[in-house]
Amino acid sequence: SRSSGAPPPRWNVARTSRRHRNSSEVHDLPDDSDDSAGAADEAARVAAAAAVSALDGGGANGGSGSGSATATATATEAAAARAGGKGKGEAQTTRLALFCNGHRLKRGMSIFQSVQKYSPAAQAAPPNEGGGGGSAAAAAFARPPSVGSRRMWMTAHTLTYRLLTGEELREAEAEERAAKGDAGGGGFGVAVDANASGLRSLRTLEALAAEEEEKEKDAAPGGGTAAALLVAAETALLRDLRQPLRALDGLSGISDEVAAIVTLLSALHRLNMAAPALRASWGAAENEAQQQEQEQGAREGGESVVVSSAVFVNSKLSAKLARQLQDPLVICSSSIPSWCAALVSATPFLFPFEGRRAHLLTTSFGIARALTRLQQRSADAPNDEHSESFRVGRIPRTKVRIGRDKVVQACVKAMRRYATSKSVLEIEFFDEVGTGLGPTLEFYAMASKEFQRADLGLWRHSAPAPGGGSGGGEEEQQQPEYVFSAAGLFPAPLEPTASSPETPASSPETRAALSHKLHKLQLFFALGQLVAKALLDGRVLDLPFSPVFYRLLLAEAQRQRARRAAATTTSSDQGEHAAAAAAAAKAADAATAAASALSAEDVHALDPHLGRTMAKLEALALQKRRLDALCRAGRLSEAERRARVDALTLDGARVEDLCLTFTLPGHDNVPLCAGGADQLVTAHTAQLWVRLVRERLATSVAPQMANFCKGFGSVFPLTALVGFSAADLDLLVAGAGESTEQWNLHGLLNAIKPDHGYTRSSRAVELLCGVMCDFDAAERRRFIRFLTGSPRLPVGGLRAMQPPLTVVRKVPEGGLSPDMYLPSVMTCANYLKLPDYSSRDVMLERLRTAMTEGANSFHLS
Repeated sequence: SRSSGAPPPRWNVARTSRRHRNSSEVHDLPDDSDDSAGAADEAARVAAAAAVSALDGGGANGGSGSGSATATATATEAAAARAGGKGKGEAQTTRLALFCNGHRLKRGMSIFQSVQKYSPAAQAAPPNEGGGGGSAAAAAFARPPSVGSRRMWMTAHTLTYRLLTGEELREAEAEERAAKGDAGGGGFGVAVDANASGLRSLRTLEALAAEEEEKEKDAAPGGGTAAALLVAAETALLRDLRQPLRALDGLSGISDEVAAIVTLLSALHRLNMAAPALRASWGAAENEAQQQEQEQGAREGGESVVVSSAVFVNSKLSAKLARQLQDPLVICSSSIPSWCAALVSATPFLFPFEGRRAHLLTTSFGIARALTRLQQRSADAPNDEHSESFRVGRIPRTKVRIGRDKVVQACVKAMRRYATSKSVLEIEFFDEVGTGLGPTLEFYAMASKEFQRADLGLWRHSAPAPGGGSGGGEEEQQQPEYVFSAAGLFPAPLEPTASSPETPASSPETRAALSHKLHKLQLFFALGQLVAKALLDGRVLDLPFSPVFYRLLLAEAQRQRARRAAATTTSSDQGEHAAAAAAAAKAADAATAAASALSAEDVHALDPHLGRTMAKLEALALQKRRLDALCRAGRLSEAERRARVDALTLDGARVEDLCLTFTLPGHDNVPLCAGGADQLVTAHTAQLWVRLVRERLATSVAPQMANFCKGFGSVFPLTALVGFSAADLDLLVAGAGESTEQWNLHGLLNAIKPDHGYTRSSRAVELLCGVMCDFDAAERRRFIRFLTGSPRLPVGGLRAMQPPLTVVRKVPEGGLSPDMYLPSVMTCANYLKLPDYSSRDVMLERLRTAMTEGANSFHLS
């Protein structure tokens, strides 16, 4: 809480936070201390440096991936040996496993699951009653098999344990690696893919232009017209509509009729969501003003679709999913029906956001958190007869104490040590007595802001915002500058550092550039861990990621899901089904690779000025392709074609006069082709320039996205996000912003819980609601941060705060006037202690003083 009990001028504004009665050990995390895991970190850094070096310099040989992998492995082994090594032998002697009836318990399997699966009593249990005569569709949506017979519960089950050696140990390690997935790995490492990064050796402009010309020749007659663009858009849509059929293949027992209905609904939904893009394609033949109006409507997004997405939500399926997620035995035994995950991931539009969020919290965050969430919901239910009888143990908590002066370094170390832990992370600050939810939320808010520092060079931005972070300007002007982008946070391109005769690989400049690049990738790895840990612990972050960032993240999640499904099918079936699954996985990889490239809408969302320029160049390229088609048809000579192409203008100017070169706009040291800085864009190469810019925008951020996904996957699988849209992910990560909450008098009165001296009709409560209604966006952020520790509200806004926002009367002492006191809060309980001020103006002044002076510290009141 934040409080002040002394009258002016000796106001001592502070925030206080209650301590837990069962306070556990607190781990100090000094900012300037050496990391105890330095040996492992040294190995990771050496391996990553070798990978970055191979990425920058080894691509010229074409196909040097195996050599790079060997160099990386050698560097890792050498670093581990220098560190004094925790060798393989030590790991083998400390690996312990549990067995049930001779079967080794797999990673993540609970005791109940092992008894249910391997015990003779459970295996002898009769099959689930209730159903033999239904259809295949009814069987698919039925409850899971019984969680155990009476005999299973009345029998004593014996579990044994012993050390693993030899082949058993290798199998266990392989299972752990498979469980972590493609993006997994709990270590502190950096993922660099030379083939996907775009930093490999570049091709010449002549070779690229020849390839582009061949593509134009192979195009359909009349290519380049608006009709041809429309056909291409429709073809891409039809190709996209076939994806639900592959997604439903993993749903066993579903009938052809149900699959056809679900596929039809999916096709209609995709067509509805693709309406803005199709309209933009149809408008290609219209005048420029009308097309820009249509594109503006598509970007504002929300109203350009034919019907609202809420029309597609199926209330019966949503209710059935909710019932499945409320059964404790089903959760404990991991017996949630397969149709839940299959439909939520393949057809998320059938379920509301809250239903998909509940499925994520129940199935991806562990059984302990799922049962704790179910217990909280039962406790909140007013007439739940089982709320008193259903109790589970508390999730363990890890308390870490850090300093406020080096938040980024402290965050990296805290995530490295505790992100993969199943316990809830709680933060305290040095020289402050506050603990619990308030300081923890403030840590996540401070880390979110510090990761947006302009000097880190992580994000694209239009102009630095001094002291204001992502919104609000509540800090002092002498604070470091933070990036600002109206389009949201998107990684800045990773600049190539390939050596040259002037700067050889061994030069200090090249080593410094490699070190700087490696530091950025490590920060993205830690940021991925931070986002995943915040989701896992139910915290909100003040990170306004761009929708394009979330789209790339979802594309990687889809790719990992397809590869994992193919690997599972191939390992269990070696027949034609395995071959079909492998083919489907390859097709999915190709589709997600295409989805990873940035579209025209993505470029416009990231940089509207660049997007408009590229749209005009594409229109000019359309005119060039028409002239090329006429020349191929014999209606124009080559000399006439070239003369007319040279005469094409953009806003009355020749393309050459724009002085565009084959470098990434805004980053002259990121070439699009070999020698791109010396090549001017002409009317003949305008379309090639547009394509290369889109590709380069994606490939230049591929290493950052790969490390973000790797860090995220070390906490929980990235594939759990499949089924959410970019807007959904923003709501999950950043919660409800101040602009999404309806701060009106009626809404605030319903969200506030008056107590201990106040009622809903109290004058002070009504004055407080009136003052809050008049807050601007910056003041709302300051008030929410003063109250909770975070400048953003959880999903659902003020009404979803747990505990609810409670306002109590603060009684003055010693006969002093209430106007002499400042309000105080208890951040762990969302508890506002408000004096009964004499007027609205006094209340507003005292609140502003407390919000400003009471930030950045926690003390006991």
